[in-house]
Amino acid sequence: LPGDLAEDYSGFQRVYKDVVDIGPLEYRGDAAELLPIPDQAGQSLTADRAYCDLDGWTHFYNCDEMRLLFSVRNLGNFLGNLNGGLTVEHSLTSTYGQEALDLSSADYLLLPDCGEWHVMNRYWSVAGAVQFAGPLRIRSYFREQDFVEIQATTGIANKEELLAYGVTQAAANDPIVLGQGGEYRDWENGPEATSAEWILGSQADYFFAEYFVFFLNGSGSLGARVEYDFSETIDAS
Repeated sequence: LPGDLAEDYSGFQRVYKDVVDIGPLEYRGDAAELLPIPDQAGQSLTADRAYCDLDGWTHFYNCDEMRLLFSVRNLGNFLGNLNGGLTVEHSLTSTYGQEALDLSSADYLLLPDCGEWHVMNRYWSVAGAVQFAGPLRIRSYFREQDFVEIQATTGIANKEELLAYGVTQAAANDPIVLGQGGEYRDWENGPEATSAEWILGSQADYFFAEYFVFFLNGSGSLGARVEYDFSETIDAS
């Protein structure tokens, strides 16, 4: 392809904010919300590009596969360089498209015997991020298929019943590995994104949970609980 094309291989303008990208095959990210997210079972992609938009969001994506992986509104906070220790990944398990993942026995749950815990077969993970002051706003992306799997397993009625969750100090920054330990916290859906609640958003043909985190080095996704009802327990004494 000639180097003087006005658009890159994906049809995006090569000139953005008076800056020209490296070549016609490289997508700069000026329309990051148009990129699809990973959708293949067993797929794990690492970000090799990052782009900061006019609203202060940094969008991490994989240039080879043209997939958006993760977004954080760092508002000028330096998080690290992708070629200097910062790693951002978006992974799908091999059972994606089948059923939600049962993590009821995960050792980071406080009361694992009081209910079930099922999560999506996709998760984001970040390692090597520079420590920052105050919470950062992030977006955890998912597809309708992810919700359908959770709904079929737990019976929740809508996406607003999902819990966003994060695990830090976990082995390999992987929240789907049982018995890993680490620190766990979750966010319920609410009217606005806070450090305790997440809001539902959508773009292109997928959705995202938006909320504030006090850590980036870790992993996260969404899931739902099924709590056991002990109200009808028979007293055998």
